[in-house]
Amino acid sequence: MVFYPAMNCLATWFLKRRGLAFGIVAAGASLGGNIFPVMVSNLIPKIGFGWTMRSCAFLVLALMICANFAVISRIPPKSQPFRINDWIVPLRNPDFCILCVGSFFIFAGIYIPVTFTIVQAERRGVPVSIAQYMIPILNASSTLGRILPGYLGDRMGYLNVFLSMSGLSAIITLALWTPSQGLGAVLSFVLIFGFSSGCIVSLLPALIARYGSLETIGTRTGITYLFISLAVLVGSPVGGKLVVVNGGDYTYIAVLAGTMMAVGSVFFAYLRVR
Repeated sequence: MVFYPAMNCLATWFLKRRGLAFGIVAAGASLGGNIFPVMVSNLIPKIGFGWTMRSCAFLVLALMICANFAVISRIPPKSQPFRINDWIVPLRNPDFCILCVGSFFIFAGIYIPVTFTIVQAERRGVPVSIAQYMIPILNASSTLGRILPGYLGDRMGYLNVFLSMSGLSAIITLALWTPSQGLGAVLSFVLIFGFSSGCIVSLLPALIARYGSLETIGTRTGITYLFISLAVLVGSPVGGKLVVVNGGDYTYIAVLAGTMMAVGSVFFAYLRVR
């Protein structure tokens, strides 16, 4: 409810450097992904769970006060009745429909490594004291991956950069995360995947903005992330079930994640050809 309206407002202010703008904004999520895990793990032993959560809430409150003063759309909102047809019309655009389906498959796989990185690292021989910092490390790499590809997308084309990074995410998951053993291999995967997946998250809103007018970007964003929400809802629980079926081994979920991202990349490759 907070994230998507903010991204929609941002799209109304930028055109030539829209990718970089989205990348900078999306990097805030990666920064939070560095701060909160470390903050929580260090505060709970000192002040307990309750006051740790309250401390997080006070930090969020301070940030949201700043955001409420800063986030504004260049185009004034128009009051209009809800019409179901407004959600159907964008899907009549074949290119936008391909984007939604491709996004579904990519995001069905992309959050599986994020969800299981810590426990998979422990299973593959990484010390627990180091494994717990895999998510902050991934998010640190993702911060750079959200800003730099956005800058390149403004010059080389958003779809070109997005497709290259989605392909890299699929390849690195299948080629490195699947067989990885020990700290070196797991850490290499986390750094590379953090960078490539960060690009996917930050450039998708810029792609959505291409397929229609700015006045309807909120509807198109909602439709796209409806597809994504269903994919994320299914992806990790299915991955968890595969771990159980495979006796606690994480090979099956690595193959699932990489395959889903590869299939999504095929849809975006088709979109690029069109």
